Amino acid sequence: MRIQCTGVLHPALELEGRKLLMLTQELAGVSRQALGERVANLAAERAAIVAALDLALTGI
Repeated sequence: MRIQCTGVLHPALELEGRKLLMLTQELAGVSRQALGERVANLAAERAAIVAALDLALTGI
């Protein structure tokens, strides 16, 4: 299945050479335990992640 949603709400991120989309609206449904152990640091993507969360929470 190929997902074609990009932009502010769904930023494209690269993790260990894999291109991924952040499905911002799905974050509330994922428990911390379900995430498993930390495998990477996305600090470099902070601005895109914060912008997506801001849009999801405030609509702006």
